[in-house]
Amino acid sequence: MKRLWISCIVLAALITATLLSSLYLQNLSQSVCDTLQQAQTYVQADNWDLAQERTAAAEQEWASHKGIYAALRHTDLNGVYEGFAQVNACLHAQESGEYIAANASLIARLEMLAQSDLLNLQNIL
Repeated sequence: MKRLWISCIVLAALITATLLSSLYLQNLSQSVCDTLQQAQTYVQADNWDLAQERTAAAEQEWASHKGIYAALRHTDLNGVYEGFAQVNACLHAQESGEYIAANASLIARLEMLAQSDLLNLQNIL
């Protein structure tokens, strides 16, 4: 009977850790996406300096959370960093059309990354 209780406690701890990790990634992704959308607004207003500042802030926020490296696939994380590199290249070239496409792709990648970590039937099956 003691082993059953220990197993239940371990299972509850794992489920709790999974839910907290998912919530953490969801909040981080949403914050970074919001910052990237602000940068896009600045680009549309032709304010490239503020757009670069907001994009750098988003990238720094993403990079400062080292805990996600333990929970996510490295290929997904590399895709996010490639997206930031592409967005930064478009910012430096000041190409608004390509920037908007690259920024939208990066935001979509971050949103999909957060959704792929959710505990739902689609991700379980």
